[in-house]
Amino acid sequence: MDNSANTRFTLYYFPVSFCSQKVLIALKEKHAEFEKRNVDLFELEQMEPWYMRINPRGEVPVLKDGEKIVCDSKDIIDYIDNKIHTDIRLVPGTESEYGKQVAKFRKLLYDCLSEVLTIGTIFHPDLMPENSRGASALRIEAHEFKERLLCSMKKLSTLAENHPDLREAYLTKARINSEKLEMIQNKETVQSNLKELDSIFDMLEDQLQKMETEVCNDSWLCGLEFSAADISLAVLLGRVWLLGLESMFFPHEKWPHVQAYWKRVQQHKNSWDVICSARDFMLKHYESIPSKDSIPSKDSRPSKDSIPSKDSRPSKDSIPSKDSRPSKDGRCCCLACCSGNNSA
Repeated sequence: MDNSANTRFTLYYFPVSFCSQKVLIALKEKHAEFEKRNVDLFELEQMEPWYMRINPRGEVPVLKDGEKIVCDSKDIIDYIDNKIHTDIRLVPGTESEYGKQVAKFRKLLYDCLSEVLTIGTIFHPDLMPENSRGASALRIEAHEFKERLLCSMKKLSTLAENHPDLREAYLTKARINSEKLEMIQNKETVQSNLKELDSIFDMLEDQLQKMETEVCNDSWLCGLEFSAADISLAVLLGRVWLLGLESMFFPHEKWPHVQAYWKRVQQHKNSWDVICSARDFMLKHYESIPSKDSIPSKDSRPSKDSIPSKDSRPSKDSIPSKDSRPSKDGRCCCLACCSGNNSA
């Protein structure tokens, strides 16, 4: 039960944060009782001294278990999987082939530069397919994003002067943000990373096809059980959906099994609830989004009967239409909520 005064865990998170979403899904899968503490990245709350003293990297998510603090999303998922004893095992031991596969795809997807995917589409829209441009719910102009990031770095310098005990942490964060801005503005770097992401989707398609052949049509990424690897993939596909890039990253013609997997994710309650909560957060907090109808609704997920069977793979017509994508008027205002490696 969330927000209970008697819960063991406290999760510091932000609904739109890529890594926060992964931890939220994991906690829900483990039926954990936890208190949620929203760290508003839009207001740069992750830079406040009280939070930097919890996590000197100024990143979300963070999990507190009593006096124990766990920061990295991968470490948090490992921690709760070991500490919360249920029939559900998100991180199986690597002594089994199944466990080795989960570890392999967790690493593959953990290393995936989701912030290049997200912010790269802001700075370099010409790298995206024409039918995807302007479809993102995480909408912000490149010059505005740059101004906001420069503003955050200025604030970090001021905070470093005002809080000597956190000076090194603030200056380190400012340096990291500067390096990220430089990377994102480099078109060749973004293009190279997008090509790498394309090859990752090739691997995902091969793996899902293998699972269909060797296990069953309703298999998850590594087997019959929903694992930590599936959490990573579900959140990645959710980000693609919010960016309006379905036609680029899981078209039926190129990756039919990835597309079919995405439909299964939409049927997976915990994953879909978390993904839609991120969308709903933007709807609530941004007046520039004209209506809820312009962004895919939670109820737009396919019915159970519409999930492709082994003899009925998705048709080309089942690809989400342009009109079903997020409104181009939606906006996102900080690198943190777009990041894939706990950045803030």
